[in-house]
Parts: sequence; structure tokens; C-alpha cells
Amino acid sequence: MQTNIKCLLALCAISVLAVSSCVKEEYDLNTLVQTGTWQPEIAMPLVHSKLSVEDIMAPAENDQDELGVDPDGLMLLIYKDTLFSAWAQTFIPGLLPGGSLTGASIGGPHGVFLPIDSLDMNLEVYNKVVGGSFYFENPTVRVIVTSTLGVPVDIAFVVLDAYSPINGTLPIELWGNTAPPNLALDNPSSPSYPTVWGDTAVTVYTFDETNSNIKDFLQINPKYIFYSVQADVNPGSTDPTFFVLDTSEFSVEVEVELPLHGTANFVSLGDTIPFELGLNDPSGSEVVVTEALFMVNTYNDFPVDVEMQLLFMDSNQVVIDSLFRNGQSFILRGASVGPAPALRTSTPRHTVTQVFVNQARLDNLGRAQEMIVRGRLTTSNDGFDLVKVYQDYEIEVKLGVKAKLQIGE
Repeated sequence: MQTNIKCLLALCAISVLAVSSCVKEEYDLNTLVQTGTWQPEIAMPLVHSKLSVEDIMAPAENDQDELGVDPDGLMLLIYKDTLFSAWAQTFIPGLLPGGSLTGASIGGPHGVFLPIDSLDMNLEVYNKVVGGSFYFENPTVRVIVTSTLGVPVDIAFVVLDAYSPINGTLPIELWGNTAPPNLALDNPSSPSYPTVWGDTAVTVYTFDETNSNIKDFLQINPKYIFYSVQADVNPGSTDPTFFVLDTSEFSVEVEVELPLHGTANFVSLGDTIPFELGLNDPSGSEVVVTEALFMVNTYNDFPVDVEMQLLFMDSNQVVIDSLFRNGQSFILRGASVGPAPALRTSTPRHTVTQVFVNQARLDNLGRAQEMIVRGRLTTSNDGFDLVKVYQDYEIEVKLGVKAKLQIGE
């Protein structure tokens, strides 16, 4: 949803730039005006855009994260991270560096303790959250162990924490236990392993509100999940015969699934992005915009109200102006929600917003180098009613401008 805010606000900035570009291309000073001053007034459409759920919330191209869809069309945010062990040839007992496993056999009980590097999983939906809270219905965490080792491997978390820059760290509980001490993945049993060469064994441990504190740690708006894993290869050493290939390995994947079913309770978002207006150049451009009235028509299928404000900063990072004044803001009203269990919206909510900018403000905004984006999300009934976001929802934006120009001396 942070991308939603930035997309819409960027349209406002782009529209101002479009006024300049359209004017310079349409009016040729050499043919239209030779002397004196011309002060035309123009009106034009600038933007007509539709933003789908995928447009607003899709992860980066090189990201493991993804958007999912359940059979009813409900959208899912899915975050993934994978930890890989070393290949078996690096930790087989008694095998010399560069040695061969061909025809090798190892007698007697042997166990190998193997630490694995730690990872921090970024939950991007919380990256720009600076206040308020999201609430997700039926979130899940899956721990997926994949092994091609023909040997039992016990897996345990050494670290498993949720971290929020706002609210600090909260240990994640699985089956009522936290790490440290080590949190073993052994309920109802340890991870399975293949018994035939070339096979792969996959064990999935699923955690929800019945066997973890997932709802509690999501309430702190966690930006990261920190975790570290250790493995104990052949811990019991009771079975006399196992097999290991030089390419055998195992991996531990953590997957967080957040259905877009829940509430947003006055969630505040913030970001700072580069900005350059490109109008009313103080060096003496012959085309000056003396005032502009921007009109934004929005049609919103989403059951979320979005309140937005833009602050402009100069090269010293001093705020010199805001897009909306006198307590105003850009408010994108959410659509009305239908009855449970579907909780679908049926008719998009139409909102009209006008912004007047005079020449003094346009001249001042010409000094801006950065733009602070501030927004606040609230679902139905001030964040108390549950809503759902479906795959076919979209926001339609129509942006037009009426501007007065001064051309010439």
C-alpha cells in the first residue's frame, strides 16, 4: 500500500512537469509572439491511469517475495528466505580436503554438528510504516526443510525474532517455546530424509495462531524477521547404514504468508524521494506559469481510505512548502464493503480533489530538491471492521489542469 500512495502522489508532481512540457512543445514563441506579453489560459487532461493490485503491491523483479491469489481471488503477500547448508563433502567425518567419496565407507557411530549462516527476512509491507498498525486474519509461517542427505538431520533455531524500528524486538514462539535456548523442529517429528539415492525429502512445519504467537509479533509492525539455524547430522547414530553423495545438501526455507484480510488502523507511512519541478526557471525563461488549478478524479475499488500530504525540501533539507495547506490533504475514499464472509466491494468510490497553486508558490517550489511523502491508511469504520482485498480491485485516476501562462516579456 505504500506504493499506492507514492504512485498517486507522483502523479501530482508529474502533472506539474507535464504542464511545462506541453506548453513548450505547443507554443512556438518565434511564430506566435514577437513583442509584448501573451497571457493565455489553457485546460487539458494530463493523466488517465488504472492501478491494479499487482501494480501497487508487486515486489521487485529480483525479489523472492511474491503476490499470491487464493481460489476465491483473495490476494496474499508471501515473503520467502532460504538458508542452504554446505555440500556433504565439506563435513563428512574423516574425509580429507580434496578426497574422494567413491567407494568410501565410514564405520561406527558418527555425528556432525553444523552451524548455518543467519538471515534477516525483510517484510516489505512494513518498510515505510511509522505509526498505527496492520491486523491480518489467518496469517501463517511455514518452515520448509528439504534434504537429499540419506541421513537424519535435526534442525533447531538458535535465533528467531521479529524486529520493528518502532517497537523493538519480540521473540517468536513456536509451540509455546522461544530461542534461545535452541528451538528444535521436532513436532510431531524431526525432518524426514530420503532412503533411496536421488530422492528428495521435504518436511513442512506450519505455524498459525493456534501454535505460535504470529498475531502478536505482526502487531509490532516488524520490518525484519531475524533467524539463525543449526543442524545436527546423524544425531542418534542408531541406524548402521546411511548414504551420502558428494552433492547431497539440505536447505531451510522460511515463508510468511499474509492474506490481505484484516484491518489498517490509522497506519502512517513516510518516505523521501528526489524532486525537481522544472517550472518558472529563475534564470529567465520566457514561459511562466502564473497559476494552476489541478483536478484529481479518483475511482477506488479498495476498501481503504488514503489520506496524503506532500512536503517539499530545499537543498539544505529545509521544508519550504506543502502541496496541501490550511489543514487540507488529499483523501482517497475507500469503497463500501459488502456482507461477510466475502466482504467484497461492488461500486468504486468516486472522489474529486482540487489544488490551486499560485505563481509565488510555483516559484518557491522551483527551489525544491526533495519531496517527503506522508500518508495514512484506514480501513472501514476507522479501522475496526475487517476487509478483504481481491485480485480484480483497481484505482482509476484522472488528472487534469487549468493553467494561466505568461509568454514573452
